Amino acid sequence: MHTGKDETRTRAIFNWRQLEQAITFSNIDIAKNGGSASVFKLLAEDMEDARLAIKDTLGTAMFTAQTGDAIDSLVDACDDQTNVDAYGNITRSSYSWWEGQYNGTGGTLSLAMLATQYDDCSNGAIVPSLLVTDKDTWTLYEALLTPQVRIQLQAGGYPKIDGGFNSMVFRGTSIIADEYCTAGYIYFLNEKFLKVYTLKHPKYPTDKMGFSVTDLKEPINQDGQIGHILWWGNMICTNPRFEGVIRSVS
Repeated sequence: MHTGKDETRTRAIFNWRQLEQAITFSNIDIAKNGGSASVFKLLAEDMEDARLAIKDTLGTAMFTAQTGDAIDSLVDACDDQTNVDAYGNITRSSYSWWEGQYNGTGGTLSLAMLATQYDDCSNGAIVPSLLVTDKDTWTLYEALLTPQVRIQLQAGGYPKIDGGFNSMVFRGTSIIADEYCTAGYIYFLNEKFLKVYTLKHPKYPTDKMGFSVTDLKEPINQDGQIGHILWWGNMICTNPRFEGVIRSVS
C-alpha cells in the first residue's frame, strides 16, 4: 500500500530576457530633409521601421527554441523531453507532469488527429483556448471542412455562396494562422497558463507592451545619431501539460 505523497509541483525558475533594436539616423539624411516638419517625418518613419523590426524579432522568437537572450518560446513550453528537457529549470525526464503534449510525427492532417491532440491537452472543463498554425496548414484545415459546407439562405430567400472561410474553429476553439509559426506545426494552447511578464526601464518611459526608447546619442565612429528600442521580459507557461503541438503536418 502506497502512503507516500507524490510530488506534483516544484519551483520553476525563468530568467528575464532582453531584446534590442537599434535606431540609426544619418546626419546627412537629416540635412537633406531640411525643415523641422520633414525631419520629424523622417525620424517618425525610421522609428516605426525599428518598432516593426523588434516586434518581428519578438514574433519569431515566440516560435523558435530559446537561445541566448531570446524569450522562452512556445517550442519550449509545448515539448515533452524530446527536444527540450529542461524548462523553467525543471527537467522533464525527472518530472513527467511538466511535459507538454508533443506529437513530433504528424502526418496527413485529419480531424481524428486534431481530436486526439485536443483530448490530450484537456482535462474536464480545461480545454485549449486557441489553435495556432501556419497559413498553408490553415488552408489544409479549410480543405477538410469544405466538403461539409452547406449553402445558407439570406433574408429574402437568396443563397449566399462563398468559396472559402475567413474564420474557423475546432470543437468551438478558434484556429488561426500566424505568419511566424513554423510550417507544418499546429499548437494547441491554453492561454490561462501562458503569461507574458515585462520589466519597466528605470530611466526611460515603458509602454504597456514593455517597450522603451532611449535618447539619441552621437556614436564616435560615424556621422549620425543612434538610439535603441528595448524590451525586457519573458513568456512562461505555468502548466505545460495543457499545452501541445503537432509537428510535420502534411
